[in-house]
Order: sequence, then C-alpha cells, then structure tokens
Amino acid sequence: MPKKKSEKKVKKEKSNKEKICEIFSIEKDGEEKTIRVCNDEEKGDGKKQTQMQNKQLKTILLVTAGIMLAIIIMFYIISSIRQFEYRGIKFETVKEGDLIFYRTIFHLYSPEGKNTADYSVYLRKNPRLLKDVPFNGEINLKSNLVMEIKEDFNCDGDEIIALANMNNFLGGPLFKMNLVKNESYGCDSEGRYMFLKLESGNETRIDQFGPACYSLKINNCEILEATEKFMTEIMVDINREQITIK
Repeated sequence: MPKKKSEKKVKKEKSNKEKICEIFSIEKDGEEKTIRVCNDEEKGDGKKQTQMQNKQLKTILLVTAGIMLAIIIMFYIISSIRQFEYRGIKFETVKEGDLIFYRTIFHLYSPEGKNTADYSVYLRKNPRLLKDVPFNGEINLKSNLVMEIKEDFNCDGDEIIALANMNNFLGGPLFKMNLVKNESYGCDSEGRYMFLKLESGNETRIDQFGPACYSLKINNCEILEATEKFMTEIMVDINREQITIK
C-alpha cells in the first residue's frame, strides 16, 4: 500500500516590505545599457500616517488658538489698566514722561443739541483713591465763585497745580464761572455765589456749611486730594445730570 505523503502547509506571512526598483541608463564600452536596481523597503501604513498628520495638525491648531487667546487676554488686561470707570465716569490713564494723569472727556453741546467740542479734564490723583476723602454736603454751582485762601500752602508745587486745575475746571468752557478774588467776601447765607475756603485741618475732608459754601480742609499738604475730590463730586453730579449752574 503506498504511503501517503504528508503535506506540509506553509503559512505565507504577509510581508511588510515592498520592492522599489529604479532604472538607470549607463554607457559602457561605447554602448548604452539599462540597469534595473531594486531594493526592499518597509511599506508605509497610509492610515497610520493620516492619523499622525491629523494629530500634528490638531496640535498646531491648539497651540495657535492658545497663543491667540493669550494675546486677547493680555490686550484686555492692558486695556482695563489704562481705562476704567469710577462712579459712572470713564477715565483713561495717560502717561507724559514720568507723570501720570487721569483724563476724562466731557462733550459740549450747542442749544440745538449739536456736539460742538470735547473738553478734557486731567486729574493728578487716581479718582478711585479719592473715595477715602470724606465729602459732606451736596453740590450747588453758581455762576460766580469766591475762593478764600488765608494761609500759605508750601507743598512742593502741588498748591500751584491744585489751584490752576480748579480755575481751569470751573472757569473753563465747561462751566464758564466767574472767579472772584476778593477775600473780603465770605459765605453768602442767601447762596447768591459759590464760596470755597481752603484751610488746614487734622483730616483732609470737604464740608458744606452754607447754601453754596464749602470748606476744603487740608492735612499734610493733601491739597490735590481735596481739590480733585471736589472736582470729582461735581463731575459725578454732571454725569447724573443732577446739577445746573444758577
């Protein structure tokens, strides 16, 4: 009986390599010959490469979005530092050399309601810090203003800046008040004019003691704090449209 031959099954493994051939033309002994050179190279996994490329693209997009978000946040922080609002009034921080000013703008209108000009008011003190200066009373503006200063304030030039700012603010185009320099006048009990008295005190504060009379008490040369607090109170009421000049 013939023997049955055992059949050996060989499992053919799928090769991860592919043959890459290149053809070269060379000249030898005056004859042109063609040479075919083949090499085995690893096959590329198309799906895996696509996934890798998509992953790299997502990483690039995420990094780009993160950078853009950081720029937006930084811009917002810088903008919020430069611009802020205090009791309804918008201020902008302005730097001139080593000096820092706090500017707000008021719009001037004609009787017909047309915007004719913009008037800028500059403060040397941060208005947000002026809330610590007490103000007792209410603003009552008049067309005439008398200011009394019976003592010398030697505050490294702050007294000059403070008085100049007050004069420009109240006597400027925003109010056009008539500033009267006459120390014989005092507080008018009938409120026919506005009276400001600058004097030293144990605390920097502002107190109303007549219909339109105010005492600006100044401690430790805080004359800018006192005058600009008074200016700020006027600006707040203007913004609320609670005061008019009589």
